[in-house]
Amino acid sequence: MPAIRSLAVSTVCQFVLLCCTALATADDTLQVSPERVVLNSSRDRMQLLVSSKGNDVTQQASYQSSHPDIASVDARGSITSQAAGEAKITVTVGDASVEVPLTVNADSGTRQVNFRTDIQPVLSRHGCNSGGCHGKASGQNGFKLSLFGFDTEFDYGALVHEARGRRIDLAAPERSLLLTKSIGSVPHGGGKRIETGSDAYAMMLAWIQNGAPRPTEETPRVVSIQIEPSERILQSGSLQQLRVTANYSDGTTRDVTRNTDYGSNVDVVATVDEQGGV
Repeated sequence: MPAIRSLAVSTVCQFVLLCCTALATADDTLQVSPERVVLNSSRDRMQLLVSSKGNDVTQQASYQSSHPDIASVDARGSITSQAAGEAKITVTVGDASVEVPLTVNADSGTRQVNFRTDIQPVLSRHGCNSGGCHGKASGQNGFKLSLFGFDTEFDYGALVHEARGRRIDLAAPERSLLLTKSIGSVPHGGGKRIETGSDAYAMMLAWIQNGAPRPTEETPRVVSIQIEPSERILQSGSLQQLRVTANYSDGTTRDVTRNTDYGSNVDVVATVDEQGGV
């Protein structure tokens, strides 16, 4: 089913600027969604959405974790789990503040990086398998990927087995061409694509360090995505943070806001950045 396979590789959001979507109320002036955060893996994230008087203020808010060793939060309100335990995220806008309780489950371990659900989306998000790069019919500089990652087995073989195995170096993962070319430390016709230490870099490095495992038929697939808010009316110059949740074939869900490929169909009306900020 090509549509679902494509979705599993690159979650492309469709966001309609039509009407306001309410968030759960945390107090009279500041609303935060979700009101409580539960994370189940050390790789899990959760994007907070913050609203005040009907306006999105996610990017204007400040964030602080009571226990950064359990869960950290960045300037855009994206929470990352670090270790099992309880914490609180304090969200502040002006004189108003809200505390969001957070739990990282005690039985949560490090989720294994999966080629289909983690690595292929990274390649798609950074344009590696697009028609202008390695996804075109003839490939690029001897390296070809399936267009937008529609053929998982082909892409796995191209990365792991072709070029005498130089693209993936299991003995010295940091020296793998997949990484060194992506960060620009080795000449790359497509230029620098990711930053050293970024989520994308860490994801690919972890996959290689774990032996670059092959995807299996049991690997969960993305069956749908949910975008919050799905519709919104915005004034000129105003901002709206999106949150994207992927629903998988095994019934699990995951916040994939930072792994999603965004694009506006009319840039003169609204633009969107790589982190889902409209």
